[in-house]
Amino acid sequence: VGKRIRRAEKDWVPYTIVFGDREKDSEKVPVRMRKEEKEIEMSIEELKTEIRDKTRGKPFEPLPSPRRLSKRPSFTG
Repeated sequence: VGKRIRRAEKDWVPYTIVFGDREKDSEKVPVRMRKEEKEIEMSIEELKTEIRDKTRGKPFEPLPSPRRLSKRPSFTG
């Protein structure tokens, strides 16, 4: 898990959520915010609202990367 979090930070992913057994039973999830360099607890609805507010008025184009970041291919050579 730590390796994936580090890769997300290096790839400049603005929000990272680690979802496990503890988070399954609670209403809030820990969200790592790259810009603020801290982890806060938010509900999914709060996170959706924040992302919509920050991206309001900006153009949207789907990314060419896989839907799930953890399934992204890694190249070794």
